[in-house]
Amino acid sequence: VRHPDNSWAVYTSEQTHMNILTDIGIAPNGQVWLAGQVWLDGQPRTNSPGVSIFDGSTWHPLNITPYADAGPYVTAVAFGAGDDVWVSTELGAEQGLFLYNKTASNPWTHISDICGIVTPRVRTLSYNPQNGDLWLGIYIDGDPRRVIRLRQNAPCEVFSNFDSLLANAITIDTTSETVWVASGGAGAYRWRPGTGWTHYLDQLVNGDVSSIELDTEGKVWFGTLDGISRFAPAEQP
Repeated sequence: VRHPDNSWAVYTSEQTHMNILTDIGIAPNGQVWLAGQVWLDGQPRTNSPGVSIFDGSTWHPLNITPYADAGPYVTAVAFGAGDDVWVSTELGAEQGLFLYNKTASNPWTHISDICGIVTPRVRTLSYNPQNGDLWLGIYIDGDPRRVIRLRQNAPCEVFSNFDSLLANAITIDTTSETVWVASGGAGAYRWRPGTGWTHYLDQLVNGDVSSIELDTEGKVWFGTLDGISRFAPAEQP
């Protein structure tokens, strides 16, 4: 973590309560949320919290109660409307999608059926605060090609016409509702309202894309296994 005064602080796995980190999210109140798991001797620890929250001075583990005994492998967090926090998991008996709201009598809700797909492994997710859409990258054993769009007051959509897509990350441009999906081995995909999907592979330095970020100028940056590619949408179709 780099502080404004350019000093560095190092937080060990003992402090963060996990030694494998899969995602970092910044909540609207400024708290830092970590997603991940604890592995010991090559095996997941069954009572791993899955989430750890930093309040500015201390890390606090957050168990996916009452599912902590399942050893959830939390893959991503996304902040929804109000106090809602979306949490995606894979591995463990209770894999799938969770909704956390600290003000509810039962803070955790497990959503095991997603568009008719029961307990899928959810690798990544992203929330669009402009329209309330929640996008998920999931996979099912033997059939990994799934991206799901959960919409408010509208039927969900399942997109499956991909070339061996294994979604590593989903990034949303909220100004245009454009959705970018980072793929493991198949490059990247862009979805635009009214246009649908566009596939990018040869344009990238490597087809194994692990992350996608947007900068303030509208350019799109792709982190791959063999370097970084940058895309300027205004200059290319």
